[in-house]
Amino acid sequence: MTELTPKPPASSNGTTGTNGANGAIVTPLHPQIDHTAQRVKDATAEGIDRLASVLCTALTQFDKRTEQLKNLHANVSEQASGSVRQHPVITIGLAFVAGMLLEQLTRD
Repeated sequence: MTELTPKPPASSNGTTGTNGANGAIVTPLHPQIDHTAQRVKDATAEGIDRLASVLCTALTQFDKRTEQLKNLHANVSEQASGSVRQHPVITIGLAFVAGMLLEQLTRD
C-alpha cells in the first residue's frame, strides 16, 4: 500500500536531511545547488546585458541609416523634379521609351 506521507530521501551517506524553513528537506547538496544556480543566473544576466547592448547599438545604427535614406530620397526627388522642369521634352521621350521597353518585356 502506498503511503500518503512519503519518507524523506536518504543522502549518499545513509542519513536523511534536516527540515528547512518551510518544511522542505535540506540536504548537504543544497548549498552546492544554490551556488550553481546563482552562477547560472549571473551568467544569464550577463548574456542578456550583452545582448541588450548589441541590440541598442544595432537600433541606433538602424535609426541613423533610416535618416540617411530619408534624406537621400528627398534629394533624389528634388533633383528628379528639377530635371523634369528643365527638360520636359526629354522626360516625355524617356517615359515613352521606358513604356515601349516594358511592353516588349511583358509581351507573351
